[in-house]
Amino acid sequence: MENIKNPIIRYLLAILLFIGLLTLDQTSTMLIALGPTISSNQTFVYIIATLLLLTTVGISYYLARKQGWMKPITQTITKDNWKFILGMFALTYLLKLLSGVILQLFGVNVAPENQQAIESLMKQIPTWYMGLMILVLAPMVEEFICRALIFKTIKNKKIAFVVAMLVFALLHVSGQFDLSFIVYLSMSAALTYTYYRHENLNESIAVHFLNNLIGFVALLVM
Repeated sequence: MENIKNPIIRYLLAILLFIGLLTLDQTSTMLIALGPTISSNQTFVYIIATLLLLTTVGISYYLARKQGWMKPITQTITKDNWKFILGMFALTYLLKLLSGVILQLFGVNVAPENQQAIESLMKQIPTWYMGLMILVLAPMVEEFICRALIFKTIKNKKIAFVVAMLVFALLHVSGQFDLSFIVYLSMSAALTYTYYRHENLNESIAVHFLNNLIGFVALLVM
């Protein structure tokens, strides 16, 4: 993507790719949510939704590897990299908790609609599929379109940082916009810095996965 010299073409392709992957992502989720109204054969609905989910992940992974945006795994599992990943995960989680506490002190609801939607879905769809969405689809696809794609499209890294941070946070705000947006913005700042530091997509995916893993486990024990 960054090899395309014409900025108009580069931005246009990035926007189309962003919209395309996001549409596939949302379509798989909608199929599951609307499954009972679509078909009486729920097995068929789950198969189609799972294929869409895996296709979205596969396309993101293929493009990231082809463009060289994912460094060899041997460069990610070194001792120093694991310290960085665990440190950024701790920072991401700390910022989320801290922003939530601050909002609560001001009487602001810290359960954003996106979180409420996930909790509602947990009651409707199988746990294994929710696990695929939260632990596989979200880290891979969201880091690809919200971090790597933006940074490789926008040449100015400072502007790319701000755009990536805002886009990720906005994607997690559904319905009415409120101050709970700050929770996602704080998380996005840490995740964006994770990618910005080494421009290694593996690292931001790992931090995103660990953050979602904690949330997924919490949902299971609720």
